[in-house]
Amino acid sequence: MDLHAICAGIADAVSDASIPGLTVSAYVPDSPNEPHFFIAEPSIDYDRTFGKTADLEIVARLLVGRQDDEASQRLLRRYLSTGNPESVKDAIQAARGGPGQPALNGACDDLWVRRAERPRWYDHAGTLYLGVDIVIKVVE
Repeated sequence: MDLHAICAGIADAVSDASIPGLTVSAYVPDSPNEPHFFIAEPSIDYDRTFGKTADLEIVARLLVGRQDDEASQRLLRRYLSTGNPESVKDAIQAARGGPGQPALNGACDDLWVRRAERPRWYDHAGTLYLGVDIVIKVVE
């Protein structure tokens, strides 16, 4: 498992989707240029299956600015929706590859977006953003 390749591949998938206005990082930025999608925390359960594979979830974070209460929530909801050009979920899952093909250009066998969790206010580097955690299951 190449964790960096997986994180970079997820970020590249979102970046390649050219979602209007969205900036993307494969790492936690010091000062995000909002709206911003980034890879936040991996969760790895090593030696899950007879010592051969790891159970991996990647938590990505999506932060939007505080234009006003309604505008921020509308923007976040557009990114969380599916079936539109601004869908972060659709962008990530487009990198799954075809049937029988590896995902993320070979970095893993498969991945899917499991859930978006608890939209809330995030204090990131001293600035308050509206955001959400996006949990991505990775199969190696």
